[in-house]
Amino acid sequence: MRDYMERQRLAAAVDAILSTDPSLSVRAACLRAGVSHASFLRWKAEPNPDDRPEKPRGRPVKFALAESDRLALRWLAAWTQSTPLALEYAGTWAETGNCPLPSPPHPAPSAELGALISAERARGGRWDSRLPRAVIAACRLSAGERAMIRGHKAANDGALSVRRVMTIRDWDAEGGIRDIQLLAGYGYVSDDVSIEQPFTAAGPDGTAVNRQCLATRDVYSGRWLGVMALSREGDAYTKVDIADHMSSVIAECGLPYYWALERGPWENDFIDGVRVEAGWGREDGERWGGLDAIMRIRRKFKPQHKTIEGGFAYLQSRLRGRSTGVGSERTGELEKATRIVSAAKRGNEEALRALWSIADAADEVWAQMEADNAKPKHREFLSGYAVPNELWADTYIRRVIPTGDLWRLLPIKTCRVVIKQRVSITLTGYGRFDFAAVNGSLPLLDNGHRLLVAFHPGRPEEGAQLFNGEVRSSLNRDGIRWGEYLGTGEYLAPVPMEDFTGTGDHSAHKRARQAVQSELRAAKATTGGVVSVARRADAMGRVLQHATGGTGRPDSAATPAPEPRRSAPSLAELRARRAAAAATPADWETIA
Repeated sequence: MRDYMERQRLAAAVDAILSTDPSLSVRAACLRAGVSHASFLRWKAEPNPDDRPEKPRGRPVKFALAESDRLALRWLAAWTQSTPLALEYAGTWAETGNCPLPSPPHPAPSAELGALISAERARGGRWDSRLPRAVIAACRLSAGERAMIRGHKAANDGALSVRRVMTIRDWDAEGGIRDIQLLAGYGYVSDDVSIEQPFTAAGPDGTAVNRQCLATRDVYSGRWLGVMALSREGDAYTKVDIADHMSSVIAECGLPYYWALERGPWENDFIDGVRVEAGWGREDGERWGGLDAIMRIRRKFKPQHKTIEGGFAYLQSRLRGRSTGVGSERTGELEKATRIVSAAKRGNEEALRALWSIADAADEVWAQMEADNAKPKHREFLSGYAVPNELWADTYIRRVIPTGDLWRLLPIKTCRVVIKQRVSITLTGYGRFDFAAVNGSLPLLDNGHRLLVAFHPGRPEEGAQLFNGEVRSSLNRDGIRWGEYLGTGEYLAPVPMEDFTGTGDHSAHKRARQAVQSELRAAKATTGGVVSVARRADAMGRVLQHATGGTGRPDSAATPAPEPRRSAPSLAELRARRAAAAATPADWETIA
């Protein structure tokens, strides 16, 4: 086509000379343009290649597949995941008019396609491979279509992805958008991993064999920050395990700007906060106690977006050969090791000795993580290699969680009502926990008062952190704000039904009774008198004498008010204590 255009340009040059000087002959104009006279005449008569009819190429078409037939074949192939079966169904459908699969979205294939398929099937052998290429191609599914059939998650795994740079985009205080340079300690990513080396742990039903671990890594430096080996039935883990792991990482490495987590078990009340029940004076669906108040939580829906996944593969390579390993999908199952693990689960002593203990597993995994932290790694954003420990040391700035927000790291957060001066929580796998709601250090909370409670089921002796859940109610006598911290509820350990030794601890009961008495004495001293209780009764409990107190009593002015022994602190005192104890939160505006 390019040669044709060049020839036409030269011919046009000759025509331009002729139009400028009509006295010249065609031969003279060609001579002046440097073009052969014969070539000029041939070029003028040459047709445009674009106007020529296209010559047929390749083999002649044996069968013209209609669009409706192509859609029917594609639908059958999508459901059967088999080209021969899809063609067989198409032939049956075309002949009988009845689709072998229910609810077809397309009309039946044409009779011509059915006859073609039937003829090839009658010949026997690999009949499907002898069909025209267009028919076979209609049954072929692309990788994206196969992923879409599996589901939305599989389709996203193969979807278009873009390169990510080491910045964080967030809103600033004025509502504008700002980009923060991602440095060490700014972003953590956590996930679970089943290591190939099973380990043993003593449990209530004997020795258990597990493989589950929780691990955390720094996003910028690629440095491993912590690991926790777990022993639960079915290699499961709970929000209590997640809370313990995240708390240990924060205690060791500080608070990040954001934490990248997956879904599933990581979507829980500890991280997202407990949903406040309807009728508690808040908007329906509001959550309380989530970690989003102290850092950003980023959910990851793809394994490619969790930068920790690639680290697991290399870490597992470092662990192989150090203990009995059962293999993985990548290496295949190791039969001898699998038999050892099966025997260990049945309680075989020799097999149990061939496995790590849970402490040994945690120590060995962390040892390999530390070795990995000291090894140079390729970092794409640096266009070269760098040691994770060095990147961490160069840019890390520790951010401490404010003291007033430490309670957010407690795994259990729930909404409860005061009943008999206590709050009770029952947890599956742990049992029942009772905490005192009246102990002298809290505002006097009456039965029915709504509370927001946070505690650790593994350390109930530390007590429960209590927050006000009442808004507009006569029970909220002091006008305490919703969600305001009240204090620590003392753990009430269960006591025997009968104790003949006299060694039981009833101090919590005494403190609760003294708190109520002190509140009552304070009320008497303030108002000048209230109705008192009966002072005398007979052996059957019948009242013999009443005494009524009040401003109408003649000697009430001369009678001094009793000195309260231990009155409950006022709301102002509680707020002053908390303000003095609270630490200054991390200032992300200045750090960034």
